Order: sequence, then C-alpha cells, then structure tokens
Amino acid sequence: MRKPLSLAAISSVMVGMVLMTGCAGGVGSAPSRMVAREDALAQGVDDESEDARDHDVEVNLSVGSDDSGRSGTVDSGRSGTADSGRSGSDDSGRSGTADAGDRADEGGSARASAGADDGRASGRGGATDADRASAGRSSGNDAGPSGANGTQDGAGKDAKPSQSGDALNSAPVKDPMAGMFHNNASYFHYYDQLSAEGKAVYDAAYDVALHPTTGGYVRTVQVDVKPGTPEADTLVQSATCAIEKDHPELFYLRKHPIGYRFNQNVGGMETSVSLQLTSTYDNCKQEMTEFNNAVDSFREDCQLLGSDPFVILDIHDKLIDLVSYDEDYEDAPADDYTYTAYGAFVANSRGERNTCVCAGYAMALHYLLQQSGEKSIYVVGYAGGPDGQRGQHAWNEVKIRDSWYVIDATWDDALDPETTDMTDRHNRVAASDARFADRLRHRYFLLTTEEFEDFQPGDAYTYHFDDGTSVSFDSGSSHVVDEKDERTYGYVVPDALGTKYDYEELARELGR
Repeated sequence: MRKPLSLAAISSVMVGMVLMTGCAGGVGSAPSRMVAREDALAQGVDDESEDARDHDVEVNLSVGSDDSGRSGTVDSGRSGTADSGRSGSDDSGRSGTADAGDRADEGGSARASAGADDGRASGRGGATDADRASAGRSSGNDAGPSGANGTQDGAGKDAKPSQSGDALNSAPVKDPMAGMFHNNASYFHYYDQLSAEGKAVYDAAYDVALHPTTGGYVRTVQVDVKPGTPEADTLVQSATCAIEKDHPELFYLRKHPIGYRFNQNVGGMETSVSLQLTSTYDNCKQEMTEFNNAVDSFREDCQLLGSDPFVILDIHDKLIDLVSYDEDYEDAPADDYTYTAYGAFVANSRGERNTCVCAGYAMALHYLLQQSGEKSIYVVGYAGGPDGQRGQHAWNEVKIRDSWYVIDATWDDALDPETTDMTDRHNRVAASDARFADRLRHRYFLLTTEEFEDFQPGDAYTYHFDDGTSVSFDSGSSHVVDEKDERTYGYVVPDALGTKYDYEELARELGR
C-alpha cells in the first residue's frame, strides 16, 4: 500500500501559510510482473502545521492535493513477466497483479460518459481554448494578472477583484525562466471541471508556478469561503491538484510546492487567498533545459503526421522502449522525480536515467499526447490482479474522434530487459518470440472502461513451451478510477467507450 507522507511544519512569513504538495505524482505500476509494489508517496496528505495553529487561519500541509497525491500510485502489478515455473508470475512475484499499495497517483474520479468537445481545437499543438487563452497556459506565456485578484485574463470570469488581498499581490514581473515552460495542449480536463471560483484560484496558482525563480512572488484572489473550513481548503486544493494533473511540465512542484494562506479584511467581510511557491527553483534552467531537450529529441523520432491511432501507438511504443520501471521506488523520498515526467524523460532524483514509477509513465505519455494535439487525461485509481487485491495506480485516457480510450503504458512495459530477469528461461524464451512479446506489450492499449475494469485475457497471454509447460504472463486484472476525487473535488473521468480502434486492427494494418 502507499506509505503515508508526513510533511514537517514549515514556517513562513505568510501567516497561516498552507503548503500544497501536489497530487499528480505517484508510483507507477511496473509492467513486467504482476507483483504488488508499494508506492512510497502519499501525495496530498492533509496535515496541519504546528507552527500555525495559533493563527486564525487553518494551516493545511497538503500542498493543494488530495491524499492520493504525490506518489499515490502503487506499482500495482506490472504483469507480463514469468517466474520460472510459476504460471502467471515473474521471479519477483509480480504476476500481473498489483499490490494493494502500489501505483496510483491521482485521483481519477467517477465517470461520466462525456468529456469535452471532440474536436481537436486548433489541431496538433493548437492554442489553448478561449477561456484560458490569455492565462499563459502554454509556452510559458507569463501574462500579467488581469486584475488585483491575481487571476489572468479569460479565467475565473465570475471571480471578484480582491480588495483585502491587494497589498499581497506582487507587481507583474516576467520570470527569467518563464519561456522554458511549454504546453501546447488545447484541452485541460481538470481545469474544465472547476467552478468559476476554482478556475480563478487555478489561474493565480498557475501564474505563481510560472515564476519559479522569482523569490516571494505572490498572487491573491478574492474568494467566497470561510477560512478554516474544509470548503476553503478544498477550493484551493482542487485547483492546485488540477494544475498538477493538467501540466506534466510543472514537475518541479513536487520539490517546490505552492503554499497558500487565507486573508480577511478588518471587518471580516471579504476573504482572499494568497498563493506562493514555498521555495525558489534554483535548478530551474538546468532541469528544464534537460527536460525540454529530452522531449524534443523524443518527438523528433516519432511519426506525428499520421492519423490519431497510429500517432498514439508510435508515442506509446517509443515511450515504453525508453523508460524502465523504478524497482527501488520504495526507498525514494516523497519529492523524488520518479513520480514525474522528468523521471521518465531525464532521470529520477537518484540519477537513474529514464526511470520512474507509474505516475511518471502516465505523466510522460500525457505530456507527449498533449504536445501532439491529442486530448489526454491523467487518471489515478486502483489496479490489481484476479485475487481482488488492488493497489494505487496511474494511467491515461485519450480521445480519438468522438470516443475515449484507456491506455496503461506502465503495465504494457512488459519483458523490459532492464527490469526483467532474463536468466529465467520462461522470460527469455517468451521475449524472443517477437509476436508474443509484441502482443503482451499492447494488451492495455486502447481499451474501453468495461474491459479495463475487468480484464479477462483468457489464454491470450499464456506462453506454451516445447516441454509441455506453460506460463501465464497476465491472468487477468481490474483497474478502477479513484472516486474520492469526485466526492471531494468534483472531478469526473469520462467512461472510455471507444471500440473502433484496437491494437489487433492497427497491428494488421502495420503488418506486425
């Protein structure tokens, strides 16, 4: 199971500061075996700071995310490797089932079969939708706030300018690193789930995130909540959690979370919330350069001009070829980059290149799909094997034409030579069978929600050896969205109902 994260109280010049740790990171399910993996991260733990309890504003150490937060995903399974002689499991016992504590990092949510419009907006790499166009969502456009409330043009239109918080707003300034943050997505699922007030907080927090090297940069927005209440914290946390799920390029928020505090005027008639990074991002230039270069290099090798299913397939295949599952994540601290897209494209915080857990796989795939003009959602939930035991996990949904499809890149990363024991005869022989290995590495590609929730492969992933023995590399699994985020934040993940495309059809067209 995911290990709880205990955040130490942090004193701040902002009285009543709340640290928002982020809810998008989590462990990833290792693909090649179905063994349970524990997620070392409990992102979004709601703790109170002892230093702030005497103030009139409640301090919440949840860095703007829920408890399924920052690591939040267990390695629920990485099925797909055999254990010598053990049908359906690999050496390490990971036989297609996840440990009830292994991968899930985000709180996905309940489902509603719609989503956003199907159109690709302005096409591949299109501009952000009109409601957020000037909010600086893509390319690090550091547009100044549209008013004293610290929100940006076009977002949170119903939010009022903050009078009680005016003095807490920093003067508009362009951070030297602002141009390094790129996200050309036309669709941001979790932003669209927020109320107008939540969008105003989101935009203020996003503006703060785009000023990682500007010390003391603060944005303040007026809100209609009572400080110290669950509703107040939920308003901020739903917005900041949405940012982490929508923006994989802001991976550094794991190490430099956003903090917030509530302010009231003298008469207590007006309330505002001020947001600020809890620490400056000193390594910004180096890490963002490495990240951007790695993404650019990855995309240069991808076929991005074909039809959607083939573009998505090419990205998926290259990603699982590049990344290896972090088998040692249990010893990683809560802010390790193993839970981020940076871990996938560059390295985790222990210097292991292209190594991460399920959250890293899902965040990396999410970002690549976004930059390729695809509508993508980062989803968190629970996954496990046929025994009913589930652990936290993270995956993606992608929209093709009018329908959503599920992809679990982590569990598809089966028979990875970097993490699979090739001294085991069963793994070695199965890996040498190109067609079997190829099918195994696409079994969670473009599924429906119904298939994903009750995956019954039958004998499809059982390898029959010449000596009469057989090993099952995936005997079935179950993935379910974490509905806690719907109950707490109102996030809804659409049902994946697409059936027009599947891997077998694409493989036939490609002659695989």
